[in-house]
Amino acid sequence: MTLSLRARIHHLLEVSADSDTSARLVDAFLVAVILINVITTTLETVAQLEVAYEPLFHAIEVGAGLIYTIEYALRLWSAPENPNYGKMALPRLRFARTPLAVIDLASVAIFWIWITTPGMEAFLRLFRLIRVLKLTRYSPALETLWSVIVMETRSLLAALVLVFILVVLASGLVYAAEHLAQPDRFASIPETMWWTLATLTTIGYGDMVPITVAGKLIGGLVMLMGVVVIALPIGIVATGFASEIRKREFAVNARLVASVPLFAGLDLVRLSEITGKLRPLAVPPRNTIVRRSEPADAMYFILEGEVEIDLAPHPVRLGRGSFFGESALLARSPRTATVISTAQTQLLVLSATDFHDLMARDPRLKEDVARTAAARHRQTEMANAAAQFPEAWQGTSEPPQA
Repeated sequence: MTLSLRARIHHLLEVSADSDTSARLVDAFLVAVILINVITTTLETVAQLEVAYEPLFHAIEVGAGLIYTIEYALRLWSAPENPNYGKMALPRLRFARTPLAVIDLASVAIFWIWITTPGMEAFLRLFRLIRVLKLTRYSPALETLWSVIVMETRSLLAALVLVFILVVLASGLVYAAEHLAQPDRFASIPETMWWTLATLTTIGYGDMVPITVAGKLIGGLVMLMGVVVIALPIGIVATGFASEIRKREFAVNARLVASVPLFAGLDLVRLSEITGKLRPLAVPPRNTIVRRSEPADAMYFILEGEVEIDLAPHPVRLGRGSFFGESALLARSPRTATVISTAQTQLLVLSATDFHDLMARDPRLKEDVARTAAARHRQTEMANAAAQFPEAWQGTSEPPQA
């Protein structure tokens, strides 16, 4: 089905499928524009470069600003193509309220204020750097990090409250211990908070140092507590990030497993169980996956690409949705053929241990695998017989296939 112009633009700007070369080129172009624009904005603060390349910097800013304007207008225009917005009232307003759309709008607004208001260049330079946030749209890692922060908001707030309490208490204690000895440095509790923060984070600038015994004891305790307390938010984000990555990988693998015809009829529980046992494997072209006579240690499912099974008298090729390696596992025997990838191939690998466990618990699945293995064996025998006695197969309507 041919996409409409609006649907095609939405696909290029918002969907950006990995298999779509045009979408990847659009993303690469926009990322390059953002990077060049941010770099030149920072270089403008170097006086010598600003004088020498002012026309170039101005041209890049104008070009980038126009591109941002066109990009935002197209995203806004094509927003109804997104099912999340199209099924609701005022889809473009829904899109405009998303965080990334707000960043896009701010980038455009800053440009037009800059271009229409002379004398505001220096003031707006800092705000122009906000455009670096546009890169979050093209980085799955940053998107994941943001999701983790949102998901762990309550835990992070609890950790920050704990840090705040520690800063206030420690500042008060150090102020009481050091104020009389160093009234110029520990002049008040708010000023002492600077020392507390520098000590908690183990940075220790050395501009404020306790000299009393009590102050040093408190300082030592603050250092020890800082190692634990400051690490809390980092640990929360790191744990959430790892959990989010695992969930996304599991979701991707589950979709890949469901695309294999052998698993198409399984319920969600069984599908998730199998997904947890499979591991992805990317194989380059002309790479040997299994070798004849080697021990059978796994079964393979083809997600993308093609493999060639070296069977006599004619090799057999298998494509997307097929599987191989099951015969040797069922017979608990060495490999009977060599398998080579003919193109870039994406596989899912099921270890021998998990294979036998899965077959034991799912008789229907075992029957399907055994039926396919038997059919391949019959085809191989017929092909061998046809090669050895071709006159016996002359005139048959359906010659055997290798």
